Amino acid sequence: MIAGTALAARTLIDALESGQLRHRAGTDPMTGLPDLPTLSARLGDSVRLWERYGQPVSVIVIDLVGLGRLNTLYGRAEGDRIVKAFAAALREVAGQDCTVGRLGGDEFAVILDGVGPEQAPSRAEQMRTAVAGVVTSTGLPIVASWGVATCPQDSTRLRDLITKAYAAQNWAKAHDMGSVVPYAAETVDVFDASARATSAGERMELEVLLAVSMALEERHPATRYHSRNVSALAARVAERLGMSFLALRDVEFAALLHDIGKTSLPDEVLTKRGPRSRAEEARYREHPVIGARIVEASALRRIAPAIRAHHERWDGCGYPDGLAGSGIPLAARILGACDAFECMVAGRPDRPALSMAAALQELDQNLGAAYDPDVVEALLAVCAESPIDESAYRGDAL
Repeated sequence: MIAGTALAARTLIDALESGQLRHRAGTDPMTGLPDLPTLSARLGDSVRLWERYGQPVSVIVIDLVGLGRLNTLYGRAEGDRIVKAFAAALREVAGQDCTVGRLGGDEFAVILDGVGPEQAPSRAEQMRTAVAGVVTSTGLPIVASWGVATCPQDSTRLRDLITKAYAAQNWAKAHDMGSVVPYAAETVDVFDASARATSAGERMELEVLLAVSMALEERHPATRYHSRNVSALAARVAERLGMSFLALRDVEFAALLHDIGKTSLPDEVLTKRGPRSRAEEARYREHPVIGARIVEASALRRIAPAIRAHHERWDGCGYPDGLAGSGIPLAARILGACDAFECMVAGRPDRPALSMAAALQELDQNLGAAYDPDVVEALLAVCAESPIDESAYRGDAL
């Protein structure tokens, strides 16, 4: 998130301006790269070299996009392996004339002494190409966004130089994921301010909507972890289908909120055992429309179509609009399959839980009727690559 990147930027700036950090400098224990205090002191020295001798210095800030999500989906051990592999590849290609370090978490920095604005982007591009071979254990590529700023062209002040490198990285993350972006005031400054506001607004509204959704789960303990399970699984399916990071993030958000419309349903409709009456079924089928309406009134309105359509069917026999095939938003097709799978494996008050194998067989039998064949194929592949702990669907979140 952009807010997290801004916090990291402030941390680095504070470190750069703290002389005490020089006495604590060392290496990051996971990667063996220079740690934040060491980078802080090193970059401060480089800027002072420009002040004394006119030697330019460039800084590259790198963000491993979605590392937190990878930790959630595949476990922290896989996330740590990726960080180590990325660090090793970056250090190997960087060369002797620069300092590569880890800022912490999913962020790295490279300091290039004597490298000006003409060479810095191409050096960053060489690094980006070299680390492209770092992939997940399932063979999916790791995406990183790169921001570049140079002293004296972009700034001769330490605080501004770091801030502008982060601003360029934010622009890359939002507009051209996985690219190298040199700082440019005519685009980055305008974007950075508006992006921070949008991110903060989205985050606040998501938290409010999640609180409403969690209230529903508290009313009905049998579905307490449903939305979180669906979100984690849908993210893995979306990744398997090659969706972009931003589109995948929206799938996660939509899955977390897909049942928010059920907050309007009375318990006698929502938890009724046995068949609903015609009036009760009509009332139940309103929940995707109500959920979409709730989300449309927020900063997350772009995910409303996926919420509205998550009960549509591939054959056109779903609700509320009778959409069919590719006319159903892809995010909704993913939600539909993952939602059904989670319900089958977790069980419901009116039907017992199925084994994962039985649930997958049920999806396969309805492939091309209720579900998008490509989505089901991706779901089957995800479960084959990393089998799901069925007990997690009946207690702990995925």
